[in-house]
Amino acid sequence: MPQQDHDRLYRRMLLELWHADDRDLDAIAAQIAAHDLTIHQNGTTRTGATALADLVRRGRAPFTDVTVAIETGPLVDGDHVAARWSFSGTYTGGIPGVTAPHGTAVSFTGIDMIRITGGRISDYWVCSDVAALMGQLGG
Repeated sequence: MPQQDHDRLYRRMLLELWHADDRDLDAIAAQIAAHDLTIHQNGTTRTGATALADLVRRGRAPFTDVTVAIETGPLVDGDHVAARWSFSGTYTGGIPGVTAPHGTAVSFTGIDMIRITGGRISDYWVCSDVAALMGQLGG
């Protein structure tokens, strides 16, 4: 798979998936994820396209006006792609232990690395700056 296709697949995962309507998440995830996709996050793993769609749903649920953007990359090396991204949105509630009022604007960054096999994402490692987010939310 050419380097530009790897770049395009990552951009589709980050930009299209995170900005898609909830009704479209499962279909988009199924198009870009390998059947045995493994998501590595916070010391746990989840598998499959449904897990990818659920990660996005849960990540967006406490916020409105979500914008996800690529800050650096994607950098392609063989079958791996890495990038730094930013997330911004408005807090609407639902995160246990936070003290920020509804309507609080937040932004934080993270780094992704994916492995592509057969034109689909087969591994996804995500590292988000949760400390920055929780600091903004008073958690």
